[in-house]
Amino acid sequence: MDSAIYATAYQLGFEYPEYFSRLFKKNTGMSPRDYINAQSKI
Repeated sequence: MDSAIYATAYQLGFEYPEYFSRLFKKNTGMSPRDYINAQSKI
């Protein structure tokens, strides 16, 4: 997992970044890494 994703998860109050990633994917339909990649192509 990317250090930016870890940092974001901790800043949002998640103790476990893996849990943040799971919730992010459940709500957006893509992983945080896929989301970052998609946004960088815009």
